[in-house]
Amino acid sequence: MFGDILKVSVVADKFVLKPRPLIYKEGARLRLLSALRCVDEVLLCNAPGPEKIIAEIHPDVYVRGPDYIGRCMPESEILEELGIPIRFTASSYKRTTEIAEEILRLFCDKSGNKSGKIA
Repeated sequence: MFGDILKVSVVADKFVLKPRPLIYKEGARLRLLSALRCVDEVLLCNAPGPEKIIAEIHPDVYVRGPDYIGRCMPESEILEELGIPIRFTASSYKRTTEIAEEILRLFCDKSGNKSGKIA
């Protein structure tokens, strides 16, 4: 849909800005993406943003999820400088944190104790 080769960058744990511990550490995220047949290469982004990776591989197209539509990204400047078009996937997904919060809401009371109910 967007290109012939799919390279995916994974942000290193030390650069992920989350108020709580990560559910999936970078190693697990790298292995999960590497296991997908549609992914040709997985790269660890060992910086706050993917600008260095973009400059090195100079992709024909840069793809982000729909949650980035209309947002200025740190990599926007280099993408414009290099003339790389940005495309957005149509899919929407629940983040791991959202799934965990839903499980807690369904199966724990307000104090965090298991409620015992199973749907």
